[in-house]
Amino acid sequence: MVRLGSYYVGGSSSPTVIVVSEDLRYWYPLYVDASIPGYNHFVSVEVLGDKIVATTGRELLILSSDDVREALRRKPILTPYGAYFDRVRGAAYMVRRGLWRFWV
Repeated sequence: MVRLGSYYVGGSSSPTVIVVSEDLRYWYPLYVDASIPGYNHFVSVEVLGDKIVATTGRELLILSSDDVREALRRKPILTPYGAYFDRVRGAAYMVRRGLWRFWV
């Protein structure tokens, strides 16, 4: 993961994806390639000046800050998982079983 101004840019190897984020919580796709089966060892992202240079094993991508702004207008592909229902269900289980006494 690298930083370009106020943006964070990273890559994933399975599937091959280059993503961008403003706050490290919501990630937006810059480039997606699902044609490479398995794990791709050749994904790399670097920043040179105001450009993002990324390799995917098959392609060399040069992306500008305009591409980043355009990607941030799309729907995010990675979002935080709250698991609120699971937490409430776990707390109810602890109260029902009387296991809360061990935490006090």
